[in-house]
Amino acid sequence: MANIYISPVEPLFYSHHTTIDLLHTIYHRCRVQPFVTGLTESSAGDPRVFQGCAIPRTPNGGVTRNSTVLMQESGRDGMSLTPFFDGLPTSYGGLTDTTQLGDHSYSYELGGLLGDLYTKCDAAGLGLPEVDARVRERRRQLKMQLQHVVHPMASVDGLAFVEWRRAVFQQAQAQRIEDSDREMEKMMIMVYANCLPGDVSDYSPEFKAMWGIEGVVAPSKRLLDSVLDGTDAIKIANWTNLNQQFFGCGGGAVVPTATDKQAIAT
Repeated sequence: MANIYISPVEPLFYSHHTTIDLLHTIYHRCRVQPFVTGLTESSAGDPRVFQGCAIPRTPNGGVTRNSTVLMQESGRDGMSLTPFFDGLPTSYGGLTDTTQLGDHSYSYELGGLLGDLYTKCDAAGLGLPEVDARVRERRRQLKMQLQHVVHPMASVDGLAFVEWRRAVFQQAQAQRIEDSDREMEKMMIMVYANCLPGDVSDYSPEFKAMWGIEGVVAPSKRLLDSVLDGTDAIKIANWTNLNQQFFGCGGGAVVPTATDKQAIAT
């Protein structure tokens, strides 16, 4: 990615940035469109549209919605990038909606779990009503604009995952557990650790040194350790049965034998 000539055409680089852009598109549909009408001067100041951040050693101390997007090549007349960026908004706040970029507007075709998330937002995979009346009315007003296309979910694995989420959510409701998403994360990390190839491991010392994060533990490894040592145990009753039902593997931790414990001690 350090090579500015190669990175834009490198497949993983492109797919990574496109995925981030798509997730932002889903966020915009679920958190902005239902509540913010157009990019007026007042609505553009809504933190849901764009929330700035502090960046050390920058001229003004950070980025706001009015900050100019900086490029190594300015895009002025005569520059090679002009045809690609001419006419685009020059501020960060003007780039928040991909369907409102004039001639540069674009939309996505979504399917599977991302399509389900885009369509249902908070209700995705939980068996809840999709949207309330206010959200439905706002979406009706947006019908004449450039629209993203969502294909029905057809993947067997995708459908199984959605059904699993619904079952875990319902069990959490029955047990009066408020944060069902947290329980799903813990149940899933056990599937990764005990059902899938590979393991859940920490960043290598070399990786930590390169990025200056020597004191950081990879979030997935930290989560797995907290489940195994009981500091953040899974609260869902019969969680291994739910995993087994939908994934074909319960994900329960293997209990060490007496021989294993002796080997660890030595």
